[in-house]
Amino acid sequence: MKTSASRILTLSFMVTGVFLLWAPKVSSQGTPFEQLINTGIAYHDQGAYDSAIAIYQKALAIRPEAPIAHYEISYSYYEKGDYDKAISHCRKAMVVGDNSYLPAVIIYGSILDETGKTKQSIKVYKKALKTYPNNYLLHYNLAISYGNTRDLAKATYHATRAIYNNPSHGSSHL
Repeated sequence: MKTSASRILTLSFMVTGVFLLWAPKVSSQGTPFEQLINTGIAYHDQGAYDSAIAIYQKALAIRPEAPIAHYEISYSYYEKGDYDKAISHCRKAMVVGDNSYLPAVIIYGSILDETGKTKQSIKVYKKALKTYPNNYLLHYNLAISYGNTRDLAKATYHATRAIYNNPSHGSSHL
C-alpha cells in the first residue's frame, strides 16, 4: 500500500489549516519571531527546505520552546527525509492544546510507520485520539497504519470514523 503521497497531501492540507489558525496572530508587521516563521514557511512552500530550516533555527534561538517553530522545522526535515531530526522536533512540538500538536503527531506517526515502526505509530495515534477522539486525520492515519499491519477490520473502522468525522476528506474514502 503506497501511503506517502496521500499522507503528504493530507499534511499539506493540515499545514494550511494550522497556518490559518495561527495566521491571524502573525502578520508581516509582527515580531521578529513571527517574521522568521513566515519567512521559513515561504521557503518551505517553495521546496527550499534547507533555507527554511536555517530560518526556523533563528526563530528557535529567539523562542527555544515554541511549538510552532518546532513543528515547522520538523515538517521541513520530514520533507527532506531527515527523519531523526524531524522526530526530535516533533516531540518538542507535541504540546497538547497547542495548534501544532496534531500536525506534529501526524508527522511523527507517519515517520514511524514509513520506517517500519508501525506498531509504535499506532500507539502514537491511539494516545492522541484519547485527547482528540473525533479528529478525522488521526483516524485516517491510524487506518493507514492498521492497513500496513494487514489488520483490515481496524483499518476499516478507523477509515469509517475518519469519513464520519469529515465526509469531505477524499483520501479517507480511498
